[in-house]
Amino acid sequence: MRQRTDTGLKWVAACLAGLLVAGCAAKENKALDQARATYAQAQSRPNVAADAPLALRDAADTLRQAEQAHEEEKINQLSYLAQRKAQIAIALAEREEAQKEATRLGQEKQQILLQSRETEAERARQLAQSREEKLKSAKETAEMRAREAEVAQARAAQANKEIAQLQSQISELKARQTERGIVLTLGDVLFAFNKAKLLAGAQRSLARLAEFLREHPDRQVRIEGYTDNVGSQQYNKRLSGRRAKAVAKALQARGIPADRMFTVGYGKQYPIASNKTPGGRQLNRRVEIVILNPGEKASQHGRGAPAK
Repeated sequence: MRQRTDTGLKWVAACLAGLLVAGCAAKENKALDQARATYAQAQSRPNVAADAPLALRDAADTLRQAEQAHEEEKINQLSYLAQRKAQIAIALAEREEAQKEATRLGQEKQQILLQSRETEAERARQLAQSREEKLKSAKETAEMRAREAEVAQARAAQANKEIAQLQSQISELKARQTERGIVLTLGDVLFAFNKAKLLAGAQRSLARLAEFLREHPDRQVRIEGYTDNVGSQQYNKRLSGRRAKAVAKALQARGIPADRMFTVGYGKQYPIASNKTPGGRQLNRRVEIVILNPGEKASQHGRGAPAK
């Protein structure tokens, strides 16, 4: 047992050193900070490293993945899992300690009963009764900790399920995960030439997007219009803004509240391809639909100054 404890403590110290190095390079993130705090709480308890080393190692590995992730969504997902796994490690260690205490109390009870004398029978009976109550309390504590561990494991499993579902939905939308959020792009071919009216080809994508937004009511949407560099910036901003509003109107017709959407026209700013070729200009004529992370406000996530 002493060798197992020493090995567990050495492993935790090594993991902590690795996490501190990774943590120094990681950008600030509320979910990541919470995961770090919970893991630090777990690793600071010697009984966790001794009695739940595998669970603690699992939490450390997941936290390390969160530290090394670059996308905000991925960091949040892994941080949530790391926090839950650290909580599981704590619960498992506490259950082990409670079980050890229950065993020790049971042994003490037997020893007291064997060593009691007739003249001390009443006192021994009272002491045994007290030990019995403590034993019962210890067992109840162990059972409670076991239930808490099961709940934590169930939550972690549910989080994994939700992550897999979200990734599947992103794939179905033909969208991509970025630092700004989930981005779905509608190309220029889905609008009439030099017009803001959506063509029939856009309806399928918008129907899928509306279904996704109904399933995730805690997410807001930025709808951003862009053009190529042909024509004046003033005209292009008006055209791109009208196209963004046309998309918002189509989503509103499918049951998405207007207060969940924010539209803006950037005109020829932020090109994604060269405007020197017809193909590049067509790519730049687009509408980007940015699905923000839960709780974020669409009006507060504008783009910075365009690159020169």
